[in-house]
Amino acid sequence: MTLTMLFIAEALREGLRRENPGFKKDNGTKERKAYLEAYGNPMGLTLQRARFKFAPWIEEWLRNPEDMVDNADLWFSGGNPENWSCSIKYALYKEPGFTYWGVRHKEPEDVLSILTGTRRGPIPHYKALFKTYAPKTPHIVIFYCTQKSAIIGCGLIVSIELNWHEILWADEEREDRVLYPLRFRLYILWLDESVLNAPADPERWTGLPISSIPSLEGYAIKPLGLQHITKEEAKRDVKNAIKPHIISFLQRRLLERRATTTWNPKLAFEYLQQKGVYIPEEAVQLAVSALAAGRHLLLIGPPGTGKTTLALAIAEAHGLIPIMYTATSEWSRVDLIGGPTFHGGEVIWRSGALLEAVVRYYEENGSVLIIDEFNRANMDRAFGEFLTIFSTSNPEEWEIPETIMMEIKSYGEKVDDWAKKALELWEEHKGRHGGLKIPEGFRVIGTMNTYDRRYLFTVGYALLRRFAVVEVSNPELEIMMNILRNYTRDEDLMEQLRNLLEGLERREVKFGIALLIDTVKHAAQLREKSNIDPSRALDLAIAAQLIPQLEGLSPEELRRVQELFKDMGYEYAVRAIEGYFPEVKYAVESSS
Repeated sequence: MTLTMLFIAEALREGLRRENPGFKKDNGTKERKAYLEAYGNPMGLTLQRARFKFAPWIEEWLRNPEDMVDNADLWFSGGNPENWSCSIKYALYKEPGFTYWGVRHKEPEDVLSILTGTRRGPIPHYKALFKTYAPKTPHIVIFYCTQKSAIIGCGLIVSIELNWHEILWADEEREDRVLYPLRFRLYILWLDESVLNAPADPERWTGLPISSIPSLEGYAIKPLGLQHITKEEAKRDVKNAIKPHIISFLQRRLLERRATTTWNPKLAFEYLQQKGVYIPEEAVQLAVSALAAGRHLLLIGPPGTGKTTLALAIAEAHGLIPIMYTATSEWSRVDLIGGPTFHGGEVIWRSGALLEAVVRYYEENGSVLIIDEFNRANMDRAFGEFLTIFSTSNPEEWEIPETIMMEIKSYGEKVDDWAKKALELWEEHKGRHGGLKIPEGFRVIGTMNTYDRRYLFTVGYALLRRFAVVEVSNPELEIMMNILRNYTRDEDLMEQLRNLLEGLERREVKFGIALLIDTVKHAAQLREKSNIDPSRALDLAIAAQLIPQLEGLSPEELRRVQELFKDMGYEYAVRAIEGYFPEVKYAVESSS
């Protein structure tokens, strides 16, 4: 037994002396964003990083993939599409270039029996791996998707780890505990193109059919678990089958940057479902199909309907880095495109949001520029050159003009890092008119809070022509009620809320579902902590949560909302409207 095995075995014995409950790792929005910022994004296999420096022999194997495959020990690892999808998405989104596959064991004793050789059954395969897992012998795991009867990729084992505390696969999610504690960390050598194009949609996977490798037809390929391929004829045929894919994949992923994006509405909608966010499927389909048609996207709707959430979901579901900026009335050309600015007592050329996003698309293999509160920017000051850059609807013709690139160059070393990288990229990626070519898959997504489509035209026709406009609205009343019930079990409070929503609907005024969730949570806390009646609790919560968000409603609309609150006896909400929006007084006087 190797020293590593002894160490693991001792750790297991210690684990037997205490309870080892698995806990579910939080994988929420902030953590997801941190992963993207730390590791880049996928197809992102161009950005492969090891947590530690590889030993010299691994570096040598990767430099000579043909020799690596010829000298490799081969292992088939079978799994269902759902679990493979989890492993593939890990490789694409969390730790680009690496993934995990595991051995199913529910108790520490089971893993210990593998290491000590005391358990019978399918253990010989694992014992063989431990015995031969040593320097100078590459171990390649073949990714076998059972329901497809196909090989969808392969990876090089770089470490064997023991982890009782982090949930990774779908069936672990269902049982809410770790089922695969003994894990193989794999450096991705090849993923089938169908998998790369649809990591969350196994129905679209094809892979390399087992039937195409004749010597495997009589081989008892196990549907699950790890299996050592020992028959010489089978080893030879499998190596011959995977070798060209590995060589091509490693060369291509190290040399290419992604130029286009395969847009898929289903990926974005499934991503939102996984996060527990409801946005009407029609809005998701319209948004993603507009991007696929080569358009930039402007998401509009009342505050709280999920516009920014949808923009982030589209980016992250497609493995793109979301570059987030919030527009302000102070924005100028420097903020959006870039330009000279004072820094440390001297003038330097600072990159704006667009140039940074374009450079990061190249450097990090895909990005989306998301501009929140789009309409707050001064359109003439900020977006003048934007109109020139995107003067056509054909992405093949988009480029940062040569005049801007020459302007950057004229500042010599007095430019920021994004500008320096832009100049380097300019040498490799020149557009038809001499500027820096913008990748064809690059898109801009703007969000705009508006209660009325008429406010769209405040951004100007010329700018609107560069965008497809998609409205993100609330779901139907009953769907909203079901969503809101997730935040309180107080039926009296829910009845008050239903009356409010029905009244708003009659007056054709909409509040975003996110604002309603905040209001319900606030009212529920007031009920629980202060023991006040549901009407007053909702009144106070509306005054604190909803009223400040009514900017954009006309005085007449504000009057109608105020009348509803009066009818429902919400005195705090009525006073809050008068305090935040004194103009409502004149609307009331003119209507009387």
